[in-house]
Amino acid sequence: MGLFDRISRVVRANVNSAVNAAEDPEKILEQTVVDMQEDLVK
Repeated sequence: MGLFDRISRVVRANVNSAVNAAEDPEKILEQTVVDMQEDLVK
């Protein structure tokens, strides 16, 4: 594994970690409920 591959893996891991930290489970759940209610109305 080359140096650039290792650096790439570290960068991808950090980006993935930042995205996961940015997600708010409460907001995701609320949006899911809203989407389900809209589907029921259709």
